[in-house]
Amino acid sequence: MSRMARILENPLVKVFIVIALLYGIINNILYFSSFITHKEERERLGVLTLDVGVREKDIHTYELNLRQKKNDLEKNRTTLDDLDKQIVEMENTGNKYTLEYQETVEKYNKLVKTYDPAQKDYEQLYGEYLNKVEEYNQVQQELKEVRTVTQNFYTLPSFVKEKTSSFEGISFEKWNPLHWGIWGSIATWSQDIWNQIQSWPIWTEIKAWIDSIINYVKERANLS
Repeated sequence: MSRMARILENPLVKVFIVIALLYGIINNILYFSSFITHKEERERLGVLTLDVGVREKDIHTYELNLRQKKNDLEKNRTTLDDLDKQIVEMENTGNKYTLEYQETVEKYNKLVKTYDPAQKDYEQLYGEYLNKVEEYNQVQQELKEVRTVTQNFYTLPSFVKEKTSSFEGISFEKWNPLHWGIWGSIATWSQDIWNQIQSWPIWTEIKAWIDSIINYVKERANLS
């Protein structure tokens, strides 16, 4: 008897072969069942995935613009406060009619004219940003619902998300790049199927049957 034949005669090896065959059959049944049943959901899922990616980039662009505008406003506000102090100080010291006083007032008035429109522009941009975040969260919610329907029985990039702190304390869900790629897809798909199998009532009986065979093999090995 060859070495391979002796290995195949091992009861434990036979058990593993049976389990592997059953697992493969169950996986294919679940996969093709979901593939056929949820065709529209799969197509919608792909559209939503791309939509979320585009919206996230859009939000990121808004954040960069808002931060830049906010920094400019804070810088100009500080400059206005300094000029105002200088004007008040020169008025109190009797230098109201000097050339330096007139130049300082002109700088102050010129900056005020640009500061007010810039502040309104910032407020308008911030309102648009809030709308973008709200729309983003709505698409994310729809994505969750569609993904729940499809049961994750097909290989697609993982949609695991992480909470990240956003601009002005607003939080929204962001794609975790660690979950993208073929290995993340396979791992997520396999884990989803494994969780599904473990939720079946018959799994308890199958596990007990496997444990009994393993214990039997161990006892036989100890006796020998």
